[in-house]
Amino acid sequence: SCLESLSPHILGSLGRQTAATVSGPASAPRPTSSTPTTTPLTPENVIVIRAGSMGEATRNYVKSRINSRRGCTAAIDAEGDIRLLFSSLDPLSSEIPNQLVMVRLSERYSCCIGFSDLFNSLDSVGTGIFQARLSADVRRVMGRGPGVSCFTDCYPEALCLALVRSCGEEARYYLKNISMLIDMFPKKHPEYISTFEAYCKNGFDSLRTAQAMGVHKNTVAYRIGRIAETLGLDPGSGAQMDALLLETTLYRLVSRLEEVSELG
Repeated sequence: SCLESLSPHILGSLGRQTAATVSGPASAPRPTSSTPTTTPLTPENVIVIRAGSMGEATRNYVKSRINSRRGCTAAIDAEGDIRLLFSSLDPLSSEIPNQLVMVRLSERYSCCIGFSDLFNSLDSVGTGIFQARLSADVRRVMGRGPGVSCFTDCYPEALCLALVRSCGEEARYYLKNISMLIDMFPKKHPEYISTFEAYCKNGFDSLRTAQAMGVHKNTVAYRIGRIAETLGLDPGSGAQMDALLLETTLYRLVSRLEEVSELG
């Protein structure tokens, strides 16, 4: 099974392999004067398995299997989630990357898994746990199904989810520009917003955007022009375009939360 083959290494988002800092099995030989000792290394990755759909026995089984492998440590927290902590051991090879194992776990138990690699000290493990949980919840909220999400890959959505959870319904106050588009184009605002998102995704290139959307490039240029005119934006301003893109991300998230009744 995926748990039986759990490897002590994980392929990080930057291509490096990382692993957990735990001692080996109880039967392992004790260090002697001729046996080099291993110094615990700084944590680099935290993984949170959203295990609410698992039964208690299943959660305990998964945790015990992970803890039975050298280089992996896991615990069940107060929310019923399984946390894994990894540290850099600079391994030379790995039979099966832990990221692939996490994918198999998510498929087998139909759960969302998030991980973070944006911390580098024991003092910031709590931040890593927070980021990993946000990453898993973004996947769930956006309806992407079981799988593994990295914080660095879903950063804008995770940032917006943290904002919504901090201020609740007041998050709608941050949708000023989107509200203006909805008021100006009550029937066509979805295609305007989608065009803007595709425009940003395709490097602000009207032709590439048109090809991706299956429309004429003049249609893309017209819609982007109307958005800029309505909101008083400069399409050549990266800062303004980034701000509007973040707002569209918040809009998508708030809309999904309303659909699943997680926002009043």
